[in-house]
Amino acid sequence: MNKLLGQENVKQRLKSSVINRNVSHACIFEGEDGSGKKTFSEAYSMAIQCEKGTGEPCMECPSCIKALSRNHPDIIHVIHERPNSIGVSEIRDQVVSDVMIKPYSSQYKIYIIAEAEKMTAEAQNALLKTLEEPPSYAVIMLLTNNILNLLPTIISRCVRFRLNPLDSGTVNRYLTEELNVDRYQAEMYTALARGNLGRAKSLIGDESFNAIKDEASRLVKNIRELKMSRLSALVKLLDKNRVAAGNFLDILLLWFRDVLMFKVTGLTDELAFKEEVSEIKSEASDYSCEGLNKAIEAVEEARKRLNANVNFEMTIQLLAFEIRSSLINDPQGKSPAVQEK
Repeated sequence: MNKLLGQENVKQRLKSSVINRNVSHACIFEGEDGSGKKTFSEAYSMAIQCEKGTGEPCMECPSCIKALSRNHPDIIHVIHERPNSIGVSEIRDQVVSDVMIKPYSSQYKIYIIAEAEKMTAEAQNALLKTLEEPPSYAVIMLLTNNILNLLPTIISRCVRFRLNPLDSGTVNRYLTEELNVDRYQAEMYTALARGNLGRAKSLIGDESFNAIKDEASRLVKNIRELKMSRLSALVKLLDKNRVAAGNFLDILLLWFRDVLMFKVTGLTDELAFKEEVSEIKSEASDYSCEGLNKAIEAVEEARKRLNANVNFEMTIQLLAFEIRSSLINDPQGKSPAVQEK
């Protein structure tokens, strides 16, 4: 577990529980997607089952070798067929009934339930009965990006481990030193990831990311001559890939923050778009702080609308017009008309 990045408090608590033989029957790993919940739960499972009992997986004993190949009979990954829900039958079959069978070869029998927030109310109530009177060897790990979707009675019976965002330096070093990512790209991925290592890694080699970055760049550079045909094409592109749409909003947000930062400080060291310094300087000269702040607020509001399932096309079109209005309808802005083609 020492090789896991960040989360020092969580790692110390996990190691101490193994060394002191004080493993809880139920725990929750909570954090956003990509924060490391799966990695931490699997490392903890290996440490619990490791035959050396040092608080760290030795990676050499038969138990660790089985766990590494996902072939450990006493580490069970609960699966579900429907992408958006975990049903009561799946919890009953894979946990409630199975937990009555003693471990095959270990002191503990561990169940890892990823995306636990997707359990239906019936599934959670079925699991609750096991959590109330667990066998001495049972360990149930719940992984969730939204703990509020879990019943309070379940939460109260679990030890909680919160995985917080990593600092930017840790993410950047990992990308450049471990994954050999180009320095400029690493800075870009780090800024967009906001401390989420999983997200930073997912951007590497993502062919759609560069295309989306180019689209975002075109939008902000040509906002004065916004064409409806170009905007319609952008909406169609983003509507095909909602993950890309999220990246698009993040890139816009990062761009306007770079422009605002340069306008206020005149410094380039902390800019994410270092290769676009000339354009950033130009926009910082053209736009006011008030206009840039309004543009940032428009992007954040668009994200809220999409999360609330507001019409996608309307949201993106409205965003473009709000950005344009924010930037050109202020004392420093320039006010051309929207072009129809």
